[in-house]
Amino acid sequence: MSVQITRTDWFDEHVTAFRDQMDAEIQPRYAGVRDQVPRVEVDTDTILVTLIATSGGDPVGTVALKRTGDFGEVKRLFVHERGRRLGVAVALMTAIEQAASEEGFRELFLQTGSEQPQAMALYEREGWIPVAPFGPYAGDTILSRCYVKNLVSPIVAAEVRQDGSVDGALSAVTALNEAGADLALIDDGTLDGGRGSSLDAPLVAAAAVTEVPRIGVAPRVRVTHTEPFNVAKAIQSLDWSSAGRAGWLVGVSETAAEASAVGRRPAPESETAWAEAAAVIDTSRRLWDAWEDDAEIRDESTGRFID
Repeated sequence: MSVQITRTDWFDEHVTAFRDQMDAEIQPRYAGVRDQVPRVEVDTDTILVTLIATSGGDPVGTVALKRTGDFGEVKRLFVHERGRRLGVAVALMTAIEQAASEEGFRELFLQTGSEQPQAMALYEREGWIPVAPFGPYAGDTILSRCYVKNLVSPIVAAEVRQDGSVDGALSAVTALNEAGADLALIDDGTLDGGRGSSLDAPLVAAAAVTEVPRIGVAPRVRVTHTEPFNVAKAIQSLDWSSAGRAGWLVGVSETAAEASAVGRRPAPESETAWAEAAAVIDTSRRLWDAWEDDAEIRDESTGRFID
Protein backbone atom coordinates (compact mmCIF):
# COMPACT_ATOMS: atom_id res chain seq x y z
CA MET A 1 0.00 0.00 0.00
CA SER A 2 1.10 3.60 -0.55
CA VAL A 3 2.07 5.77 2.40
CA GLN A 4 0.74 9.30 2.86
CA ILE A 5 2.52 11.81 5.09
CA THR A 6 0.60 14.81 6.47
CA ARG A 7 1.18 17.46 9.10
CA THR A 8 -0.71 17.28 12.32
CA ASP A 9 -0.38 18.40 15.94
CA TRP A 10 1.86 17.06 18.71
CA PHE A 11 -1.32 16.46 20.74
CA ASP A 12 -3.19 14.66 17.95
CA GLU A 13 -4.88 11.65 19.54
CA HIS A 14 -3.21 9.19 17.15
CA VAL A 15 0.22 10.76 17.72
CA THR A 16 -0.26 10.67 21.48
CA ALA A 17 -1.30 7.01 21.29
CA PHE A 18 1.79 6.22 19.22
CA ARG A 19 4.07 7.87 21.81
CA ASP A 20 2.44 5.80 24.55
CA GLN A 21 2.94 2.64 22.49
CA MET A 22 6.55 3.60 21.85
CA ASP A 23 7.19 4.05 25.57
CA ALA A 24 5.56 0.72 26.36
CA GLU A 25 7.72 -1.01 23.76
CA ILE A 26 11.04 0.73 24.38
CA GLN A 27 11.25 1.60 28.08
CA PRO A 28 11.61 -1.99 29.37
CA ARG A 29 14.86 -2.27 27.41
CA TYR A 30 16.40 0.42 29.63
CA ALA A 31 15.21 -0.79 33.00
CA GLY A 32 18.76 -1.42 34.17
CA VAL A 33 20.27 1.92 33.10
CA ARG A 34 17.44 4.45 33.21
CA ASP A 35 18.25 5.54 36.76
CA GLN A 36 21.87 6.24 35.74
CA VAL A 37 20.90 8.91 33.20
CA PRO A 38 18.73 12.00 33.85
CA ARG A 39 15.46 11.85 31.91
CA VAL A 40 15.18 14.50 29.20
CA GLU A 41 11.65 15.85 28.97
CA VAL A 42 10.29 17.28 25.71
CA ASP A 43 9.38 20.95 25.92
CA THR A 44 6.27 21.03 23.72
CA ASP A 45 6.80 24.75 23.01
CA THR A 46 9.88 23.77 20.97
CA ILE A 47 8.02 21.35 18.70
CA LEU A 48 8.03 22.86 15.22
CA VAL A 49 6.49 20.13 13.06
CA THR A 50 4.60 16.91 13.77
CA LEU A 51 3.94 14.42 10.99
CA ILE A 52 1.67 11.39 10.81
CA ALA A 53 1.83 8.58 8.27
CA THR A 54 -1.24 6.73 7.03
CA SER A 55 -1.53 3.65 4.87
CA GLY A 56 -4.85 2.54 3.49
CA GLY A 57 -6.46 5.28 5.57
CA ASP A 58 -5.06 3.95 8.86
CA PRO A 59 -2.50 5.89 10.95
CA VAL A 60 0.71 3.85 11.03
CA GLY A 61 3.48 6.14 12.27
CA THR A 62 4.66 9.52 13.42
CA VAL A 63 7.74 11.72 13.80
CA ALA A 64 8.37 15.27 14.98
CA LEU A 65 10.86 18.10 14.59
CA LYS A 66 11.86 20.27 17.51
CA ARG A 67 14.28 23.09 18.12
CA THR A 68 16.91 22.14 20.68
CA GLY A 69 18.94 25.29 21.30
CA ASP A 70 20.46 26.08 17.91
CA PHE A 71 19.85 22.53 16.67
CA GLY A 72 17.03 20.98 14.71
CA GLU A 73 16.28 17.64 16.31
CA VAL A 74 14.20 14.66 15.18
CA LYS A 75 11.96 13.36 17.95
CA ARG A 76 9.74 10.37 18.47
CA LEU A 77 9.98 8.39 15.26
CA PHE A 78 7.63 5.48 15.71
CA VAL A 79 5.99 3.06 13.31
CA HIS A 80 3.15 0.81 14.48
CA GLU A 81 3.59 -2.90 13.82
CA ARG A 82 0.90 -2.79 11.13
CA GLY A 83 3.02 -0.27 9.21
CA ARG A 84 6.37 -1.97 9.47
CA ARG A 85 8.21 -3.30 6.42
CA LEU A 86 6.18 -0.92 4.24
CA GLY A 87 8.81 1.84 4.01
CA VAL A 88 6.93 4.03 6.51
CA ALA A 89 10.01 4.90 8.62
CA VAL A 90 12.01 6.00 5.57
CA ALA A 91 9.06 8.03 4.26
CA LEU A 92 8.66 9.77 7.62
CA MET A 93 12.39 10.54 7.89
CA THR A 94 12.49 11.90 4.34
CA ALA A 95 9.51 14.14 5.08
CA ILE A 96 10.90 15.44 8.38
CA GLU A 97 14.23 16.23 6.70
CA GLN A 98 12.34 18.28 4.10
CA ALA A 99 10.41 20.05 6.86
CA ALA A 100 13.67 20.85 8.64
CA SER A 101 15.10 22.34 5.44
CA GLU A 102 11.99 24.50 5.09
CA GLU A 103 12.50 25.69 8.66
CA GLY A 104 15.99 26.87 7.71
CA PHE A 105 18.12 24.13 9.28
CA ARG A 106 21.21 23.15 7.32
CA GLU A 107 21.82 20.06 9.41
CA LEU A 108 19.63 17.87 11.56
CA PHE A 109 20.37 15.91 14.73
CA LEU A 110 18.74 13.00 16.48
CA GLN A 111 19.23 10.86 19.56
CA THR A 112 18.33 7.22 19.99
CA GLY A 113 19.21 4.65 22.61
CA SER A 114 21.95 2.08 22.98
CA GLU A 115 19.37 -0.73 23.13
CA GLN A 116 17.73 0.11 19.80
CA PRO A 117 19.99 -1.49 17.18
CA GLN A 118 17.27 -1.54 14.54
CA ALA A 119 16.87 2.23 14.81
CA MET A 120 20.62 2.79 14.58
CA ALA A 121 20.81 0.52 11.53
CA LEU A 122 18.02 2.49 9.85
CA TYR A 123 19.69 5.84 10.46
CA GLU A 124 23.10 4.71 9.27
CA ARG A 125 21.56 3.12 6.19
CA GLU A 126 19.87 6.44 5.41
CA GLY A 127 23.11 8.42 5.60
CA TRP A 128 23.11 9.64 9.20
CA ILE A 129 26.56 10.04 10.76
CA PRO A 130 27.31 9.11 14.41
CA VAL A 131 28.36 12.08 16.58
CA ALA A 132 29.09 12.71 20.23
CA PRO A 133 26.00 13.31 22.38
CA PHE A 134 24.85 16.90 21.90
CA GLY A 135 22.71 19.45 23.75
CA PRO A 136 20.74 17.89 26.61
CA TYR A 137 22.40 14.51 26.00
CA ALA A 138 25.98 15.82 26.28
CA GLY A 139 28.14 13.55 28.39
CA ASP A 140 25.71 10.63 28.28
CA THR A 141 27.76 7.74 26.94
CA ILE A 142 25.62 5.09 28.64
CA LEU A 143 22.28 5.44 26.89
CA SER A 144 22.50 8.06 24.13
CA ARG A 145 23.56 7.31 20.57
CA CYS A 146 23.44 10.50 18.52
CA TYR A 147 23.52 11.22 14.80
CA VAL A 148 23.70 14.16 12.41
CA LYS A 149 22.75 14.57 8.77
CA ASN A 150 23.64 17.42 6.45
CA LEU A 151 20.58 18.75 4.65
CA VAL A 152 22.48 20.66 1.99
CA SER A 153 24.91 19.30 -0.56
CA PRO A 154 28.44 20.76 -0.78
CA ILE A 155 28.83 23.50 -3.37
CA VAL A 156 31.32 22.65 -6.11
CA ALA A 157 33.13 25.76 -7.30
CA ALA A 158 36.01 26.32 -9.71
CA GLU A 159 38.00 29.35 -10.76
CA VAL A 160 37.87 30.67 -14.30
CA ARG A 161 41.18 32.29 -15.21
CA GLN A 162 40.72 34.71 -18.05
CA ASP A 163 42.85 34.64 -21.18
CA GLY A 164 41.79 38.11 -22.32
CA SER A 165 39.02 36.94 -24.64
CA VAL A 166 35.28 36.72 -24.10
CA ASP A 167 35.09 33.41 -25.96
CA GLY A 168 37.72 31.84 -23.72
CA ALA A 169 35.93 32.83 -20.53
CA LEU A 170 32.52 31.75 -21.82
CA SER A 171 33.93 28.40 -22.97
CA ALA A 172 35.37 27.81 -19.50
CA VAL A 173 32.05 28.63 -17.78
CA THR A 174 30.18 26.41 -20.27
CA ALA A 175 32.54 23.53 -19.57
CA LEU A 176 32.04 23.90 -15.82
CA ASN A 177 28.27 24.00 -16.28
CA GLU A 178 28.31 20.82 -18.34
CA ALA A 179 30.57 19.13 -15.78
CA GLY A 180 27.98 19.78 -13.07
CA ALA A 181 29.81 22.49 -11.11
CA ASP A 182 27.61 24.80 -9.05
CA LEU A 183 29.64 27.99 -9.17
CA ALA A 184 32.16 29.64 -11.49
CA LEU A 185 34.54 32.06 -9.77
CA ILE A 186 35.58 34.53 -12.46
CA ASP A 187 38.97 36.08 -11.84
CA ASP A 188 39.59 39.70 -12.73
CA GLY A 189 43.32 39.39 -13.35
CA THR A 190 45.67 42.22 -12.46
CA LEU A 191 46.53 45.65 -13.80
CA ASP A 192 49.84 46.06 -15.59
CA GLY A 193 51.17 49.44 -16.63
CA GLY A 194 47.69 50.95 -16.82
CA ARG A 195 46.26 48.21 -19.04
CA GLY A 196 43.96 45.47 -17.82
CA SER A 197 45.41 42.01 -18.42
CA SER A 198 41.88 40.60 -18.49
CA LEU A 199 38.32 41.69 -19.09
CA ASP A 200 36.08 43.26 -16.47
CA ALA A 201 34.92 40.28 -14.38
CA PRO A 202 31.31 41.46 -13.73
CA LEU A 203 30.84 42.07 -17.47
CA VAL A 204 32.20 38.61 -18.30
CA ALA A 205 29.86 37.14 -15.67
CA ALA A 206 26.91 39.07 -17.16
CA ALA A 207 27.70 37.63 -20.58
CA ALA A 208 28.04 34.13 -19.15
CA VAL A 209 24.65 34.02 -17.42
CA THR A 210 22.86 34.93 -20.64
CA GLU A 211 24.61 32.08 -22.48
CA VAL A 212 24.86 29.33 -19.87
CA PRO A 213 21.94 27.99 -17.79
CA ARG A 214 21.94 26.78 -14.19
CA ILE A 215 25.47 27.49 -12.96
CA GLY A 216 26.07 30.39 -10.60
CA VAL A 217 28.73 32.99 -11.30
CA ALA A 218 30.78 35.04 -8.86
CA PRO A 219 33.13 37.64 -10.34
CA ARG A 220 36.09 38.79 -8.30
CA VAL A 221 35.77 42.52 -7.68
CA ARG A 222 38.69 44.19 -5.94
CA VAL A 223 37.29 47.05 -3.92
CA THR A 224 40.44 49.00 -3.06
CA HIS A 225 40.30 51.26 -6.11
CA THR A 226 36.55 50.98 -6.83
CA GLU A 227 33.71 53.07 -5.40
CA PRO A 228 31.16 51.08 -3.31
CA PHE A 229 28.24 52.45 -5.33
CA ASN A 230 29.69 51.11 -8.57
CA VAL A 231 30.41 47.72 -6.99
CA ALA A 232 26.90 47.45 -5.55
CA LYS A 233 25.32 48.43 -8.86
CA ALA A 234 27.39 45.94 -10.85
CA ILE A 235 26.66 42.97 -8.56
CA GLN A 236 22.98 43.84 -8.19
CA SER A 237 22.62 44.12 -11.96
CA LEU A 238 24.28 40.73 -12.35
CA ASP A 239 21.99 39.24 -9.72
CA TRP A 240 18.93 40.56 -11.57
CA SER A 241 20.04 39.45 -15.04
CA SER A 242 20.96 35.98 -13.76
CA ALA A 243 17.68 35.51 -11.85
CA GLY A 244 19.54 35.03 -8.59
CA ARG A 245 22.57 33.05 -9.78
CA ALA A 246 25.09 35.73 -8.86
CA GLY A 247 27.72 35.93 -6.16
CA TRP A 248 30.57 38.26 -5.34
CA LEU A 249 34.15 37.17 -4.70
CA VAL A 250 35.53 40.11 -2.72
CA GLY A 251 39.16 41.04 -3.31
CA VAL A 252 41.61 43.80 -2.47
CA SER A 253 44.59 45.35 -4.22
CA GLU A 254 47.84 45.71 -2.32
CA THR A 255 50.48 46.18 -5.03
CA ALA A 256 52.17 49.43 -5.96
CA ALA A 257 51.84 48.56 -9.67
CA GLU A 258 48.05 48.36 -9.46
CA ALA A 259 47.87 51.55 -7.40
CA SER A 260 50.02 53.31 -9.99
CA ALA A 261 47.89 52.00 -12.85
CA VAL A 262 44.75 53.46 -11.27
CA GLY A 263 46.47 56.64 -10.08
CA ARG A 264 43.95 57.24 -7.32
CA ARG A 265 45.90 56.47 -4.15
CA PRO A 266 48.99 54.66 -2.85
CA ALA A 267 48.79 50.93 -2.23
CA PRO A 268 47.41 50.28 1.27
CA GLU A 269 48.74 47.84 3.82
CA SER A 270 46.95 44.49 3.91
CA GLU A 271 45.15 45.16 7.20
CA THR A 272 43.89 48.52 5.94
CA ALA A 273 42.79 47.08 2.61
CA TRP A 274 40.69 44.34 4.21
CA ALA A 275 39.19 46.74 6.75
CA GLU A 276 38.07 48.89 3.83
CA ALA A 277 36.71 45.79 2.09
CA ALA A 278 34.52 45.05 5.11
CA ALA A 279 33.18 48.60 4.95
CA VAL A 280 32.47 48.24 1.22
CA ILE A 281 30.55 45.01 1.84
CA ASP A 282 28.45 46.73 4.51
CA THR A 283 27.82 49.74 2.29
CA SER A 284 26.85 47.57 -0.67
CA ARG A 285 24.35 45.63 1.42
CA ARG A 286 22.80 48.87 2.62
CA LEU A 287 22.54 50.12 -0.95
CA TRP A 288 20.87 46.88 -2.06
CA ASP A 289 18.28 47.30 0.68
CA ALA A 290 17.83 51.05 0.27
CA TRP A 291 14.33 50.77 -1.24
CA GLU A 292 11.20 49.76 0.64
CA ASP A 293 9.77 46.51 -0.72
CA ASP A 294 6.59 48.25 -1.92
CA ALA A 295 8.21 51.44 -3.26
CA GLU A 296 7.83 50.38 -6.91
CA ILE A 297 4.05 50.45 -7.24
CA ARG A 298 3.57 50.45 -11.05
CA ASP A 299 0.06 51.91 -10.72
CA GLU A 300 -1.18 52.19 -14.30
CA SER A 301 -4.45 53.87 -13.29
CA THR A 302 -2.64 56.90 -11.85
CA GLY A 303 0.53 56.69 -13.92
CA ARG A 304 2.65 56.42 -10.76
CA PHE A 305 5.61 54.10 -11.05
CA ILE A 306 7.45 54.92 -7.83
CA ASP A 307 5.97 55.86 -4.48
